[in-house]
Amino acid sequence: MNQRWITYTLVVISTAVTAFGITLVLLAELGVDPISTFLLGGLNFVPIRFGTGSQIFSLTFLVINYFLNPKFFGIGSIIFSIGCGYFINLFLTMDLMAALPLQSIPNIFIALIGILIYGIGTGLFLFTKTGTGPLEGLMFFLSTRLNVTIKVTRMVIDGILVATGILLGGLYGFGTILCIFLIGPIIELSLRVFTFLGNSVKKVA
Repeated sequence: MNQRWITYTLVVISTAVTAFGITLVLLAELGVDPISTFLLGGLNFVPIRFGTGSQIFSLTFLVINYFLNPKFFGIGSIIFSIGCGYFINLFLTMDLMAALPLQSIPNIFIALIGILIYGIGTGLFLFTKTGTGPLEGLMFFLSTRLNVTIKVTRMVIDGILVATGILLGGLYGFGTILCIFLIGPIIELSLRVFTFLGNSVKKVA
């Protein structure tokens, strides 16, 4: 029971961390992450809040993931998908630029920090093995089917989302390009590091 509580505590923490990273990318105002580019394009036609749109997007892909492979779906998938939208809404209502000393930091560094946090948070969530996120299930599926690395698969998925978002009139910029090329590698590296640390702790225990 204690192990289960630890696992799902990590799920909640990783969800908040991922959402915080996404929020920092938004605040950097150098474009947004690929999912946000897609969502902001879609929100030009559907008048709902960004966080709400994120939840709808996530739940839609969770259903797709389930049909691709039921193992991709778990309780953690629901917490992560719904929770990200909730935390994004929460962080956007805070004046983080004033609460944190971000005004003195160049926007490019804020975007890079956000991307790093985003990737680490997602890697931590995948480490819990309680399901996958909305894009991560598709990422694992295509990676296995096409026999390519996770980072390459994620880059392709993100690139398609950005291209579609741009066609819909979504926001994009240099930060968006950075997301395409950095999020996948950071997720892959983070997952490896967390897995290594987890195995090390089990050996010591």
